Order: sequence, then structure tokens, then C-alpha cells
Amino acid sequence: MTRLAKYSQELYQKLEEETGLSTGFKRNGSITVALNNERMEELRRSAAMARAFGVEIEEITPNQILDRYPKLKIDDTVGGLWALFKRSYRTRIYTM
Repeated sequence: MTRLAKYSQELYQKLEEETGLSTGFKRNGSITVALNNERMEELRRSAAMARAFGVEIEEITPNQILDRYPKLKIDDTVGGLWALFKRSYRTRIYTM
């Protein structure tokens, strides 16, 4: 899945560069939020796999999540991951 997501982002960026037509694709990044310690451990394993595929990703605290999304309720949040992109159609927030 990580390889497919990375390929898709690169493809959408290349389409605009090659055709000169806007695809509406804009890289912002994405946050995945953990609501318990078990999920946070799972996210850490996923982050290690993503890094192996060249994805820039960092573990962030609930307060860092709030800095990026000020209206998000974080009182039951353990932490999360922030996948960095230099140039996604939209920012995604996943919770579990």
C-alpha cells in the first residue's frame, strides 16, 4: 500500500507537469491519530515500513496534532504520525 500511495502521488504530479493541465493535486501531508497505546505501537511499525519506502514521516504528540488542526478534539488522543509531503489532493485524518 505504501508503494502504491507513493506511486499515485508521483503520477498525479507528473501528469500536471507533462500535460500543463491542473489536476487539482496538492501535497499537504497527512496525519494518522492513535486513540490508545496499542494503536500507537501499530503506527510506529507502519512508520518504520513507510520510511523503508522513502516516505518522510514523524511521530507527533497530541499537542503537535492540535497545532496542525486547532479544531480537533485531542483529549483522548495518545499521539500520531505526520507524513510529510513537499508538494495530496487533500489532508486526510484517520482515527482508530
